[in-house]
Amino acid sequence: MKKVNFQGKKFRIITETIRKDKKVKIMEYCQRNSSVIVLVVTKDNKTLLIKENRPERGGWCWGLPSGGVERREEKKPIIAAKRELNEEVNLVAKKIKLFFVSKPSGSIKWKRYVYIVENFIKTNNIAKKDDDEEIKTCYLSFAKALTLALDGSIKNETAALAIIRYLSKKRRLLVK
Repeated sequence: MKKVNFQGKKFRIITETIRKDKKVKIMEYCQRNSSVIVLVVTKDNKTLLIKENRPERGGWCWGLPSGGVERREEKKPIIAAKRELNEEVNLVAKKIKLFFVSKPSGSIKWKRYVYIVENFIKTNNIAKKDDDEEIKTCYLSFAKALTLALDGSIKNETAALAIIRYLSKKRRLLVK
């Protein structure tokens, strides 16, 4: 039996009663809406990082284009990835593929879909950003992106992991 103890815009706190082998266990967890992260790779082996003003994290932070999956996109998070890419950095993905899905914790049920875009076009259509978003874009070498991922400058750990995993699959990019 599940009981929703709190329902917010992004989060739900749930208590669940689990019966196993004649034992009863009460589990508590937080469930949050899914999100997407997009790793953009250029033809000259650079990646697009954003620098975003995030007051809740103390100011400007490095990261990858990312955002929430809206309820109508839940069955097709690729739509959210394309939307966020357009809203945050004015790019349209010509080719996009799912790289991995992160589920960070058992006590926080949250899917983070990580996509790779290696073929894209820049658009002049300024998509509507969220009212509170301040974003700067920067194309960096993967060596620099790796440094930012490893030294903690990229605060979103799944975004940092996406860069590291991509480089581990494409070892040639680590050569300067």
